[in-house]
Amino acid sequence: MKYISIILFISATLLMAQSDDCDVSTSLGNSWLESKRSFFGVNCMGQAINKLHNDTYPVATVKGVAVPNIALFTTMSCNGFLGCWQSTTSSTYIPIKYEGSDEVGVYYRPVFIQSTGKEITLTLYSIPIDTTWVQYNDEKIKKEFFSEYDKYEEEIAPSLTRHIENGVMYYKLVGVINPVARPIEPSALGEAMGYFFTMMGKGLVDQITKLEFAELKRLRKTTLPYYKRGSMRALLNMYDYDVKDSKIKEGEWTFSKSDGKKWCYIYNDGKVLTFFLNIKSDGKIADNVALKMGEWVKRHQFKNGVSTNVEKSGGYYWVKTVCSLGEKTGEEITEDYYKEFFNDYGDDVVDEVEGVIDDMK
Repeated sequence: MKYISIILFISATLLMAQSDDCDVSTSLGNSWLESKRSFFGVNCMGQAINKLHNDTYPVATVKGVAVPNIALFTTMSCNGFLGCWQSTTSSTYIPIKYEGSDEVGVYYRPVFIQSTGKEITLTLYSIPIDTTWVQYNDEKIKKEFFSEYDKYEEEIAPSLTRHIENGVMYYKLVGVINPVARPIEPSALGEAMGYFFTMMGKGLVDQITKLEFAELKRLRKTTLPYYKRGSMRALLNMYDYDVKDSKIKEGEWTFSKSDGKKWCYIYNDGKVLTFFLNIKSDGKIADNVALKMGEWVKRHQFKNGVSTNVEKSGGYYWVKTVCSLGEKTGEEITEDYYKEFFNDYGDDVVDEVEGVIDDMK
């Protein structure tokens, strides 16, 4: 009877440990919070999530403002699960468009927790990946990424796949924690989830940007027979200037320079790059200014272009030049075409337009 009583006591204690659901109002509740569990009810998950939020993770600052690593998790409706939670993770990173500057970017990505009690699934999504210009070797990425972020490899059992949503591709990182196979304390679960959402999430973003910078470096030293939208956007840093609802396959961009003195437009068809620089003048004298500028352009062709002329489009006059692709490296396209036309040649155009207008007064 003595041994039977001990067995019954142990069995009852273990049953209570699983059924109390981390209820701190019970006599042993506080100690059970640190006991390994094979089942996580809503309260135990709440305790693990609280541990996640109470831990300290590296916090970045942007212009003196702290960027929280992870926002508070909130419950969300879900079917087939004991509980579901959602949040947003964020941190700083260096996107290609900020190359060489002191600026930093901040990403915000959705993260999710789903629990059946016996299995806890963690999900996060990377920043978008553009396969039109960067070659992503999934197996190589997995090998490098998981070898670096392996602290909770056995507990989390992470996997990485591609995910498409609304036509945009991402990497989807999933971690599955199985407390039945590997019982775990609520506090340890919180630590593992925090590592997954913050450290692994940022590591995945860093992995993607590293590949993008490597491809940009290669593009600058390479001559291509055809330049896709992503490649040209990266070379010319046109990330903020895409023409809205553009139907041009390989890209068109519009922007201004020199405090608005230059209205600029770029069209890329893959084999030819076309630049436009607006001739800014009052509507009453626009035709006469364009006529004078046409004569000037004939005498001052853009030295690196195939042809340069004045053209009317969209009700405005433009200095237009056409540049051939396929013989220039990416660096030469940037320096000899883009910068030379919109900076040096563009300054001459603006000065000449202002001079023509002054002569007409």
